[in-house]
Amino acid sequence: MIIQKSANALFNITMQKVNRNDKILTENLQHLNQLVVGEINKIQSQLDSVLIVDGNIRQIQRGINECQHTFEILVDVFLHAQDGIIQPHLKNLL
Repeated sequence: MIIQKSANALFNITMQKVNRNDKILTENLQHLNQLVVGEINKIQSQLDSVLIVDGNIRQIQRGINECQHTFEILVDVFLHAQDGIIQPHLKNLL
């Protein structure tokens, strides 16, 4: 009978420890989940910023390319104007 009471007491102590460890583990997993979600939100925000910057860079690059093309046309017009030839591209620019 004493052995059974001792085994029951030991079992109860073990279960209390298991329950306590389970509670600690659950709390830590919830905290870890909050940290991960926070980091994911930060990364998503940074990604959104990078995408906006990338879009702006592409627009600037298109503008630069268009300016370069216009400049090349103007140089061509200037060179031919020296020879007395008016380029049809000039009408498009005006």
